[in-house]
Amino acid sequence: MDKILSDEFHILMRRHKKEVQNYLSTLGIYMGQPRVLFYLEEFPGISQKELSEKLDISKESISVSTRRLEKSGFIERKESEIDRRVNLLKLTDKGFRVVKDLRSNFEKINSQMFIDLNEIEKKELKRIFKIMNESIEKRLLDEEII
Repeated sequence: MDKILSDEFHILMRRHKKEVQNYLSTLGIYMGQPRVLFYLEEFPGISQKELSEKLDISKESISVSTRRLEKSGFIERKESEIDRRVNLLKLTDKGFRVVKDLRSNFEKINSQMFIDLNEIEKKELKRIFKIMNESIEKRLLDEEII
């Protein structure tokens, strides 16, 4: 039964990822970049190094993402007045618009997964997700102890 559940979960995740990728491609954005944009919306003026650390993404990956996002006009770099070796990142007006669009459309994409569930099923699914998350968290904590 675990295999069947796992297979269904993977099918769902692949379909969701494909839907998200299709949508992102219309914006010229790659997977992973929305997370960068959302973080820059919340923390404008952060350095690329800090962004890499906060999002737990390699410096190389952040470098590629920020270069692409800058080239597309979603973010801009500004030299730090304190340390000229440091570039600070922030969203452009176009970046703010795309973040708003991303939030709205991610909500639509995500709600499609739950549209045919009634409220009782949604509550049960939430309960099950919570148990699954706690199981993973417990296992991660157990592995850290070893």
